[in-house]
Amino acid sequence: MTVIKKTLTLGILLALSTAFAESLIDFSGKNVPKFVKCKKSKAAVTDIRAIHGNQSLRWNWRRNATLTFNTPNPYLTDKKASKFVKRRALGIFSVWVYNTKALPGSKLRFEFGKKGKVNCYFNFNLNFTGWRTCWVSYTRDMKGKPIKNMNMMKIVAPANIASGTLFFDRLILCSAVDVRHQSSDAQVTFVNPKDKNHWTPQLRFYKLAPKRLSPLTNADRKGFAMVKKRLKSEILDENKPVSFAALKRDFNKTRITEQNGVIKGRHVKFRSHDAICTGLKGGKKYLKEYLDMRDDYGPLMLNLAIAWNKDKTEKHAAEIKKMFILTAKHLLDQGWAAGSGLGTMHHQGYNTRKMLTALFLMSKPLQEAGLLSQASNMAQWFSNGRYIFKKSYWPEPNADFFNTMSKSSAMILAMMPDTPKKVAALKAFSKFYSHILGMESPGWMGGFKADGCGFHHWGNYPGYSFPAIKSAAYICYLFSDTPWKIRTKARANLRRALYAAYLYCNPKTAMALCGRHPFRECDIKWLNSAFEYLETANGGKKIRPKKTPQGHWSFNYGCFGIHRHKDKMVTLKGYSRYVWSAEIYKKDNRFGRYQSNGTIEIMPKSGPVSVGRVQEGWDWNRNPGATILYRPFDVLNSPNFNTTMLTTPSRISGSSHLENKYGIFAVELSEPKTKNFDPKFQAVKSMFSFQDRIICLGSGITARSKYPVETILTQYNVKDGSVPIYFNSAKAVTKLPFTANSKTPSWVADAFGNAWFVVSGGKINIVRQKQSSPHNKTLKTASGNFTAAWIEHGVHPKNAGYEYLLLIDTNPEKAAKFAEKMKSAKTKPYTVLRCDNKVQAVKDHKSNVTAAVFFKATSKLNWKPLSAVKNPSYIMFKQEKNTLSLSINTPDMAGFTRNNDKKELLPRKVSIVLKGRWRASNLDKRAKIKLIGNSTTITGKFIHGIPIQLKLVKIKH
Repeated sequence: MTVIKKTLTLGILLALSTAFAESLIDFSGKNVPKFVKCKKSKAAVTDIRAIHGNQSLRWNWRRNATLTFNTPNPYLTDKKASKFVKRRALGIFSVWVYNTKALPGSKLRFEFGKKGKVNCYFNFNLNFTGWRTCWVSYTRDMKGKPIKNMNMMKIVAPANIASGTLFFDRLILCSAVDVRHQSSDAQVTFVNPKDKNHWTPQLRFYKLAPKRLSPLTNADRKGFAMVKKRLKSEILDENKPVSFAALKRDFNKTRITEQNGVIKGRHVKFRSHDAICTGLKGGKKYLKEYLDMRDDYGPLMLNLAIAWNKDKTEKHAAEIKKMFILTAKHLLDQGWAAGSGLGTMHHQGYNTRKMLTALFLMSKPLQEAGLLSQASNMAQWFSNGRYIFKKSYWPEPNADFFNTMSKSSAMILAMMPDTPKKVAALKAFSKFYSHILGMESPGWMGGFKADGCGFHHWGNYPGYSFPAIKSAAYICYLFSDTPWKIRTKARANLRRALYAAYLYCNPKTAMALCGRHPFRECDIKWLNSAFEYLETANGGKKIRPKKTPQGHWSFNYGCFGIHRHKDKMVTLKGYSRYVWSAEIYKKDNRFGRYQSNGTIEIMPKSGPVSVGRVQEGWDWNRNPGATILYRPFDVLNSPNFNTTMLTTPSRISGSSHLENKYGIFAVELSEPKTKNFDPKFQAVKSMFSFQDRIICLGSGITARSKYPVETILTQYNVKDGSVPIYFNSAKAVTKLPFTANSKTPSWVADAFGNAWFVVSGGKINIVRQKQSSPHNKTLKTASGNFTAAWIEHGVHPKNAGYEYLLLIDTNPEKAAKFAEKMKSAKTKPYTVLRCDNKVQAVKDHKSNVTAAVFFKATSKLNWKPLSAVKNPSYIMFKQEKNTLSLSINTPDMAGFTRNNDKKELLPRKVSIVLKGRWRASNLDKRAKIKLIGNSTTITGKFIHGIPIQLKLVKIKH
């Protein structure tokens, strides 16, 4: 087994980083740099104010004065910037400017050129006090056209003001930054003009205000008090105060001081700000000197706020309050203020939560210090809080918003003075929140889908949706019994998502649903409070199921099916045109490409570790159920520097069910034409679930690479070897190491009540061994003792296939007897009706259910009463005398548009033909029934991949 090794290719990246490594000018010397020249002005190095280190450049200017930097500009073209960042990026100029007095209508002009000639420029508004910065693209944002080898940057003072003083610090002539990560603000309104990212504060939002105001009512005042009380109670109950000594220690680390109206301290940034320093000489050193909002500053502010609120009579209360006010003043002075974009605010929601919570808790002290208005405006700015006043500005549903900004938004509203404006804001927020929470969002739009999936990053993503569900449930509770309660439809949509989460947890999710964090399964216990919050919001009505669900459920917005029998949950996972196979990042889930290759993951209530699912030594190739090319780990590792989220052309991969008892799952596998993939690889797979039985079929298995193709049955950790496997015998195999193989038919049983009976497909291999594998994030190698079993299809298979039955409630003795039944078509519990690339179908004898996946339209069927299927679809039926239970579905969902193809917005149609004349005893508005002679045509319209289920009665002649 090959273990991947860390390698680093410098090449062009080294050359690029060298090109702009000297780009930073930080004024850390004793004197003004010699290349800086003043005209009609004076410049001096000062320690009065600073962003980086202890010094900045003070510039006393007069009208039209200039400050010129005659130094080489290591300007990067966007192409070179993209090569450095390894995704689309821009060459960016950045500078910090401190203004002691706001100058509305006045602006600086930054000019760039060569030998005195100006090639490009931009203006910087001076309508602020404190520090401000900008990240301005040379190509997209500036006027003019940059050129190579520029050697001049000139700052031109305003023409409409006689004189003034400004400070400059951390001037970066050029850096390379992701094209998405620049924010416009009140100083540089022209930056990134097409940005509609939900993270980014927008001036057009901030200027909005309610159009109508109504007088306060007693219900409003009661609501204000209730919301504040609930918020404070929840925050203070969840957080324990830290000791005064710890508070003092952490505050001292900020080095904040205030003398003669000048406040100084360490610079406050958040993680996305790090990008501007990447590649600069000493960049990592600079970043260590700063305070991080998420890790340092926000927690300090929140801890101070909690300590003061927990006990205002405590002997240190006055000093705690003073420290908090200083942190707030410093923050505002650092540019964390309304109208300031800080260069970028990308993903700011995760970083500002604790800070915003602290501001809410300390509203009263802030008001006493005369800072509440500034703090409230800043909070509304960073949260984009005012877009609620204009519906056309409302963002789409998004798990990040629900998770990181729901509570913050509520606290920001609660911070407002108790006036008619606050009532208008709460009404607008309730309407907005009810809208995005209640929307059955179409296509790739995030939010909560019609099937209950929490859609994020192109798939059902519990790692994001569980926190989103919890936060949304809290908001429903928070505003219940107030004039601004969240609407019934929204709460119903959230309830559906919460119930869906309950269905696909046992109590944990499958690894295939872990996104980019394998072996970090989500747990339904995390949503206990969500159940409680939503039950309270719904008047105390219980929504958590009393019994463990049994049966089958389809989640096509996640391309998976859930089959539950007794205490076991089986997750059947694939991917399609609409849903990715796995989320793979540069340093996350590097080897996860197979986690949706038709995987079958059995989860008992005792959890994944109890059945040997551990990361140390896990073979990333061998996820149970998957059909794969067995690759060395250095080849299996993602070849892309950034994100890999593979999809396929398949529209028909997904799940369906009949009566939520029986189910189908199918997937068409293929690989892209790119490095370390095989574009000739393909496989067509299906699984049919009936209580304790899952019938698995495969066809069309083809590959052209040098690696062998396998369909994995099982893999699990065997500890010291004491955990057995059973191979064609009820006698336990505990030997370690151990290998064996046999021809079909063969059977394998694990130590956890599951058995695989392979009817056809190739040689069956089992192995018990100590194996090593790299960690999916760190690449650190770890080992463990594992057993695995798989069907071997060989190298270069062409149209290979397989058939096996998975029994999920058995023991070795029962399995041995069951294997005898599987040898004869007369005693097998099912019949395979067809297995090829067009149709895969079975009839289960015990349930009398026929289940079929039609990858292509098919006519001339003789599966009574089904005679033709006119569209790719999933069909299930069960006939009892003159009644027919019928399920029709397609996972080819509407709403997923590319290139504005309006056809993709239309419902999908599926038509089938039944022999005989049938009528429906139940109604589904999506289905139409047409009688033609002695046949019945049923046509269904589908949007969300949710089956049409009909009860049909045969019409007597």
